[in-house]
Amino acid sequence: MSRTPKSPVAFFVDHRRVLRTDLTAILLFALLARLAHRGDGLEFSISGWLATAWPFLVGVLVAYGILSVKHRRPLPVNPGGITVWLITLVTGLAAWGMSHAAIPHWSFMIVAGLMSGLLLLGWRVFGKVARRMGWVRTGNRFGAADRELRRRRARNEKRRLR
Repeated sequence: MSRTPKSPVAFFVDHRRVLRTDLTAILLFALLARLAHRGDGLEFSISGWLATAWPFLVGVLVAYGILSVKHRRPLPVNPGGITVWLITLVTGLAAWGMSHAAIPHWSFMIVAGLMSGLLLLGWRVFGKVARRMGWVRTGNRFGAADRELRRRRARNEKRRLR
């Protein structure tokens, strides 16, 4: 059965929760960066925070655009989350470099890569673990998976009681 390709707009609408979470992760990344460098002549302000965030926010949107063209889902850690992270990082660093007319310092690249990776992939890993542990209800479309999980738990409980 072949799937009809969706328009990029439909892709963004279908994945709006994931996109919103990724954008929030990048806003948190920029907030932490601004707070960490407060004493280095970068006093905290909303405009400064958004100036720090915009290259990476653009990177997230570029990543989602590429995923929509490739018909890939952004939620799984691999390949969706890793794709979003790497494209966001490269695009964000390139946009930062162009806006500052300089190549970012290697330490900035490392810290930006680690922190953006932690935030963009971390929530996906946490969500996956939470679903597997049964901490999160996943809705009706996962009803069969929920039933299977309950069966496995019951079977394991019976084995433990023997």
